[in-house]
Amino acid sequence: MFFCDSFNLFLLISLFALITAAPKAAIFDPREHFDPRHQLSPSITTRNVTLDGVSGYLTSPEFPNNYPDNFNIIYYILAPDGYFVHITFYTFHTEQCCDILRVYEGEEIDSKNLLRELSGNQTGIVVESQGNLMTLQFVTDLANSDIGFYATYQAVLGDTKFSPTRTCPPTPFNDYDSTNYTYGIDTTPAWPYPYTNNANCQYWLKVSTGRKIKLIIESFWTEKCCDFLYIYEGYDTRGPLLATLSGSYEELPQHTIMVETNVVFMVFSSDLENNGPGFSILFEEAI
Repeated sequence: MFFCDSFNLFLLISLFALITAAPKAAIFDPREHFDPRHQLSPSITTRNVTLDGVSGYLTSPEFPNNYPDNFNIIYYILAPDGYFVHITFYTFHTEQCCDILRVYEGEEIDSKNLLRELSGNQTGIVVESQGNLMTLQFVTDLANSDIGFYATYQAVLGDTKFSPTRTCPPTPFNDYDSTNYTYGIDTTPAWPYPYTNNANCQYWLKVSTGRKIKLIIESFWTEKCCDFLYIYEGYDTRGPLLATLSGSYEELPQHTIMVETNVVFMVFSSDLENNGPGFSILFEEAI
């Protein structure tokens, strides 16, 4: 009896040792991941950035100022299990030949996983992954930098399609002095997908007292006859009207508007038919 119990105990201990010694499945954690092969030369500056959750944004280094030369930055976007990543570039300007953003499926930076290669003017580009991890590598050369990029990402449930927000952005009229911005992006609802018919959207922007606002029109297309963007200096439509814009980007009288005060108010209105992608406008605090 003693021998039987001892033998059973021996089997249990042996089985436990085998289980605990067995190799565990590897779990990828971008926060702990760095592959020295990603470093292009001993002198290049390398940085890793990890983004997770259901939504967020990413920018090139120093945005909205020009990105640095001789730089290599890797972004990991990790969505929850069962989701894929949808990313939209609201502005994108790099040196066409030599400063390149590559978007990859999964964690491995390899040509077989390449989803998209971007350089030059790529504002409005949309990229989607298949799984829940997307990797982006931005590499610059030794000269001729530009503003770079601003993008947002969203986790989308795997068996569904991305659905853009088709409502107007909230406007903080309750407290004019609540928020000062240094830069940001404003778009029509659903951009770069078609905006809604019968829209009446209001945008209110404010920077620090004593500063100005620089509006840079990145992308623009509305129905020329009937869908308009009105830009006013000040808090509302009682301020001076600075611009009335419609039609295509090429038809606009100017692509940069300097507002001499620290507050600007914009109104976008559309009629009942014939919509388009609308606009993406970058604003910056200026001296």
